[in-house]
Amino acid sequence: MNKIKLNFIRLIQQDVVFPIYRKKSDEKENSPYFGALPLTDSVQTKKDSKYDNYQISLEPSQGFELFNYKLNFNNKFSCRLIFDKLVESLRESNSFNFEVKDSYLRTLELTIEEVDIGRRIIILSSYVLKESSNIGFLIDYGFKEKEGNTNKKDAQRYSLSLNRNYRSNRNFYKEKYAFISSIINSLPRLNIQGELIEINNSLFILESSFLKKKEYILQNGNIANSQFQGIKNYGPYKSISLNKKVDFYFIFKDAHKNLANNVYLGLLGKLSPGTFPGLKSMFGLEFNRSNVKRVRLDSPNFQSAQKAVSKVLSEIEKSPETPPFVLYIEDNNHEDIQQELYYFMKHEFLKNKIPIQVLSSEKVGSHEVLKWSISSIALQIFAKLGGTPWLVKPSNINCLILGIGQAYEINEKTGLKKQFAYSVCLDSTGLYKKIEILSKEEDGESDDYLNSIKESIRKLLASKEFSNYKKCAIHIPFKIPNKTIDSIQEIAKEINDTEVRIIKINTKNKFFGFTNHNTMVPYESSFIKLSYGEYLVWFEGLNYGKEIVYKKVGNPVHVEFLDSKDISLEDEQRYLQDILNLSGANWRGFNAKAKPISIYYSELIADYSLELQKITGFQSNIFAQNEPWFL
Repeated sequence: MNKIKLNFIRLIQQDVVFPIYRKKSDEKENSPYFGALPLTDSVQTKKDSKYDNYQISLEPSQGFELFNYKLNFNNKFSCRLIFDKLVESLRESNSFNFEVKDSYLRTLELTIEEVDIGRRIIILSSYVLKESSNIGFLIDYGFKEKEGNTNKKDAQRYSLSLNRNYRSNRNFYKEKYAFISSIINSLPRLNIQGELIEINNSLFILESSFLKKKEYILQNGNIANSQFQGIKNYGPYKSISLNKKVDFYFIFKDAHKNLANNVYLGLLGKLSPGTFPGLKSMFGLEFNRSNVKRVRLDSPNFQSAQKAVSKVLSEIEKSPETPPFVLYIEDNNHEDIQQELYYFMKHEFLKNKIPIQVLSSEKVGSHEVLKWSISSIALQIFAKLGGTPWLVKPSNINCLILGIGQAYEINEKTGLKKQFAYSVCLDSTGLYKKIEILSKEEDGESDDYLNSIKESIRKLLASKEFSNYKKCAIHIPFKIPNKTIDSIQEIAKEINDTEVRIIKINTKNKFFGFTNHNTMVPYESSFIKLSYGEYLVWFEGLNYGKEIVYKKVGNPVHVEFLDSKDISLEDEQRYLQDILNLSGANWRGFNAKAKPISIYYSELIADYSLELQKITGFQSNIFAQNEPWFL
């Protein structure tokens, strides 16, 4: 066991009792506060009493009775109350410039420094840490850019992503902790009904546990702890079955000849052999002058792009037996036309079932960046051609993973927002299966939207392709109603007696944590429990024996079991282990492990859907291909 300091500061007096006034009512209006309260104030816990709904006032009012309130009687009301009192105390003390960011979510921002492009801020929100039955405030550091700011590098520096030299900030955790610590002692006391309540000046400490280290399955069942070294030593899990060479078509304009040549040398293994030995050496793919062809892009516009596409398609027709692969070097000069050309090229080759890799001239133009990124470019080429680089060793054997992502399309005429839901189908080894469109519904029809998702999941589980799975984990970035959860589980039970777990995975959350290590970074795979069925997990972090940080370590991931009422702690940890493992199954790059691919791939597809559907002739069925074209 290790200890992690959660970004949570508790109220010192948790057992304080103070007077409020209440009136039994189901009407929320015309009252400062509203909530369920125990019938009597003599109870110790919620379980000791029946509850009813009340209008609540802090002042005596006609028809309201006196009630002695404890903070643990109603978490929602207590969080709102202490937030209001913090705002009140800050106004009275006049110590900080602050603004209430979101009164519903009880979040405020303290300005600690103003700079030319924005503000350094401390973010506070009231919170109940259920695992320890403590109420207080989550506290974090952030940076708010001024509207219209174009200096993105300095914005990243102020947000602590980059250091003073504009490189990845390996001291991210230490600097964030320093900003938070500098404010805690300055926070005012809360005056709640005459009771002065102190806020603890130390972050709350929780015991952490560990999941197992990720293990990767390579050729012939060999196991490794590193994807890159595993492939280098043993070969990829499944090679591409090709009787002939792949034909590689490079599309670029004359000004990018040197860039294209460097990419060619990199894939050949001659740019930096110590960093990447080449497509042939790593993945068994022939790559040389005999199967690499150049297609000229006359100018970065649609007419020239269409001409280049037509040229590639005509060349492919001459060799129908040879699998093609396209590499397109884009200008990437931050103009809208380049974004539109990017998606145009993707769409044109995707609808012809031809894999394409788009390379940014801005990135491959840097020798140092290309040196380190060429291995990931090669990895994506291999996977898009149908190879399986590696699998992860699963915790739940034979478990289907459905990662669900959302996208929104605004109808300019009606103002209605159409919601799209996509699912990436994987299994617990990280093996990509397919993409399914789950729903397309207009905004305001939320029941229809969820019912459509539910029925699509029914069809998936009932299909012959997935009939052998007895477990299914649905990974989603949003909450769904309990009735939808129950009906999905009932469907799965009826169809194939399948156990379904629905797990919300939030990579952008309000939680953070620190250790006593001099880097302040937790160990990779460590986790803490926040509540029943609710966890904070570090997908990235220190490694035992290698406690050195070379780059910025990412934030922890918030994981919540939405159906935790009948699941054991042991089963929860098995599903947690699979989520962690899937963060190492990312075929978009070696050592990419900030998100599980169930969520990451779904986000990529949702983003693509928003842009590709703007193109004339787009049909959503082009997404349903056997290879991961979206990498």
